[in-house]
Amino acid sequence: MDNRRFHLVRSPLGHLFISLLVSDLILALGAIINLRWVTLARVEHSSFCVAQGIFKQVGAVGVAITSGGITIYTFAILFLRLNPPACWRCLLAIDGFIWAFLIMIPLVASLVNTDPPYYGPSSHWCWIDPHYQAQRLSLQHAIMWFVALLNILLYVPLFLLLRGNIGVIYPENAAGRVWRMRIVWRWIRRHDPWNLASDETIRIAKQMLIYPIAYIILILPITVIRWVEQTRDENNPLPSEPTMFASVIFSASGLVNVLLYVITRPRLLPSWPSYRRRTDDLQRNGRRGLRNDAENGMPETMVVGH
Repeated sequence: MDNRRFHLVRSPLGHLFISLLVSDLILALGAIINLRWVTLARVEHSSFCVAQGIFKQVGAVGVAITSGGITIYTFAILFLRLNPPACWRCLLAIDGFIWAFLIMIPLVASLVNTDPPYYGPSSHWCWIDPHYQAQRLSLQHAIMWFVALLNILLYVPLFLLLRGNIGVIYPENAAGRVWRMRIVWRWIRRHDPWNLASDETIRIAKQMLIYPIAYIILILPITVIRWVEQTRDENNPLPSEPTMFASVIFSASGLVNVLLYVITRPRLLPSWPSYRRRTDDLQRNGRRGLRNDAENGMPETMVVGH
């Protein structure tokens, strides 16, 4: 039997992606409970309300954490050229840490914040009670925007790496020793003999920019709505139309994540041996290009880190 069929459950990336899908499912369940409020024509404090608040917070934070984990893993593989070991205990530890953290958030917050209850009606649905603005910021919005910033900071260098502007060079027999790597910048000329950035690689590089852009688009409407709600009086709520629109956009993160993964990830992260051969070729040609520049006295290659 082809072992590649089990690649998803044997790799950290696969485990993170499964956790991402589960988080998306939890977030979607929170959105489905809105049907109850539509039926009742009001939002009331009840067990459904508490469940929706938990689903919305755990789902949103889970999507953020697992998205950030996938970003860090992709950066480690492609940019730092690290080779994470296939370790079942490590994979279980990753899963355990993520879900223990996600379970502890509503559990501890609900036990500490009891007057009023931590989860309650919030405009058109149930979420963290409006009395707990600091918790809304620190236990959800700050995490979401930290991951958005992380996506930008890590995916942009990956884009430049695949495009050929950045080169990561390790000394011989020192691959994976991050403290010994050199990061070089080079102005790309299309006809450089060592430039291996094919049209396919450039397409993949451009696709990578979709990740931070998509995540920001998904979280921007709902966070803007939340910030605006905090500035308005309870007797002057926002109209329902922009609020519902933002909720639908954010709840679509599961569909967006699946599409992005299916379209780009198999081409971006092939099997490790094939990726290793490709990056070894890039590194050897990169060294040759650096030597040629030095011999020709060209100032276009600049070491920006070591």
